[in-house]
Amino acid sequence: MAIGRPRRSSRKVRDTRFSKGLGPFLALLIVPPAVEAGNDGSVQRPEPPHLTLVERSISLVRPEQGEQGDHRRRWLTWRIDYRLRNAQPTTLRLDPESYFCTVEGWASNSRAEGHGLPRRARHSLSSGDVLQSSTCLIEHDDPTLACHERATLQVWPEAVGTPEDPAPGAPIETPLEPIQLEPGAVLGVRLRLEHCHHLYGLSEPLLGSREVNLRMGPTAFRDRLDLDRPIAPDRAMDRLSPIPEERLDPRVYFSAPDSLYLDAALSGYRSFQFRDLKVPRDAPMRLSFRYFRSSDSTGKVRMELKQYKDVPNSYQVLTQAKRVEELPDLGEWVLVDRRFRSDPLATTMQLRFLIDCEGNGPAAVWIDDVVLEPIGPGSD
Repeated sequence: MAIGRPRRSSRKVRDTRFSKGLGPFLALLIVPPAVEAGNDGSVQRPEPPHLTLVERSISLVRPEQGEQGDHRRRWLTWRIDYRLRNAQPTTLRLDPESYFCTVEGWASNSRAEGHGLPRRARHSLSSGDVLQSSTCLIEHDDPTLACHERATLQVWPEAVGTPEDPAPGAPIETPLEPIQLEPGAVLGVRLRLEHCHHLYGLSEPLLGSREVNLRMGPTAFRDRLDLDRPIAPDRAMDRLSPIPEERLDPRVYFSAPDSLYLDAALSGYRSFQFRDLKVPRDAPMRLSFRYFRSSDSTGKVRMELKQYKDVPNSYQVLTQAKRVEELPDLGEWVLVDRRFRSDPLATTMQLRFLIDCEGNGPAAVWIDDVVLEPIGPGSD
């Protein structure tokens, strides 16, 4: 009963790394010293800046895995790198006590539970405070609903090489020795904003514009960071698991070379469940498949789609989000194509096909071209 159709097409997964230079962001501004009048009434011109901006880059750093080997607890980090050159003809000495940075702005994440309302995030970093600051954006007795953000600052002369990123949440070493920056040498400054939230599935970091004031020795800078653009997911979207070879039938299919086979008369063939699928919350989804039931098939055949919310060491069934669809037609291939939104709390979906009949049949069904995936931006 082979029906000739093109083979299934493969889909490429987009690289989800995110990196921007100055681009749409405002350029770093050097804050000049105030103009002063001399004793003789003449105007004293301000000195040229000791440090000038060479480059600024913004990137998003995501861990490979969560603390439990999955997405259950993730640190999501904005990383802002500045390269500052010594513009003076003499060596510039930068004492650790002269490092100072403030970061302030409204941050929110409409895709994460409890983040729809922007909250003020304020940080003040100085070498006396180990160049790190932590602020609580959402206080909650349930730790899965609380949210923190940590800011850290690293400073180094580029000539000695770029230091490694600290592990998320790890303490920052306090700089002890002054930096001697030769004329034309470059100073590296790295600001990191770490978002710590017990994430329910794929999520963006805290989004919003931030105002940065940075002082390195005798030079002060002011910058605006527009970290308000949604970005691609932190990893390739999860896909349905492959069907085991023993459950594939090469005799009947819609798209060559085979299809999923269910048969009530065979032990272990009455149902089939795909591996649980990790999904984004409150996102447009597509469920599509074709089915064929033999003309003498009896009983009921149905598709069940369940949604779950992962919580520490367990999960919660979202009963209101369960979808059940009967597959009643006989003797022909039938297309089922549904568009819907994942539940705002869902992190996982479970897709199952099953035969529900008395006795051992006769009841047989073939399932082909199964698709369950997010649709829209960032889904391919």
